[in-house]
Amino acid sequence: MAEMRQAVALLLRQHEPFLATALDRRWDIVMCNGPYSRFLEMLGDEKLRLTPYRVLPAPRLNLLKLLFGPFRPIVANWDEAAREVLERAQREAASDRDAMRRQIVEECVRAAPPSWRAPRSEAPPRLVVTVDLRVGELRLSFFSAITTLGTAQDITLQELHIESFHPADAHTEQVARALAAQP
Repeated sequence: MAEMRQAVALLLRQHEPFLATALDRRWDIVMCNGPYSRFLEMLGDEKLRLTPYRVLPAPRLNLLKLLFGPFRPIVANWDEAAREVLERAQREAASDRDAMRRQIVEECVRAAPPSWRAPRSEAPPRLVVTVDLRVGELRLSFFSAITTLGTAQDITLQELHIESFHPADAHTEQVARALAAQP
C-alpha cells in the first residue's frame, strides 16, 4: 500500500499548480495536493485544513456534503454545478449496496431545492460543467476530470478516483500559477 500511496501522491503532485484530490467511493477526501489544501485554507474554516499528500485520517471530509454545505456560497454557479454532481451521484449510488453511500446522497438530496428531488428526464447529463468559484474578490472557473486506477488489484484502490480541476479560462490559469508561486 505504501507504493500506491506514493503513486497517488505523485498523480496529485503532477497536477500542480491546479487543484486535485483523491476520493473514495463515498466521495470522502482521502488525499489532496498542495493547491487543493491551500484553496481550502483560503475559506478560513479550521475544519477544512488538510495536510497535502498524506492519507487523511477518518472521519474524512466528504466532498459531496461540502458542496451542499460550506462550498455552496463560494460556487457562483451552484445551481448548475451542484445539480449535475447530484444527479451523477444518484446514478452511481442507485444500484450500489453501500447503504452509507446512498445515505450521503439522500442527505444531499434533502439539502437541495425540492424541484431536484426527481432527476431530470428531459436532458442528458452535460459533458462538461464548470465550477465557478468566488472567494472574496477572487474569481476562478474550473472543469474537472476524474481518473481511476485501471490496473488496481485491491478493492480499495479500485474504488479510489482522483478528481483534478483544470482551468476553464486563461484568467483562472494565470491566478492558479501565481498562487502556486507564492511561498
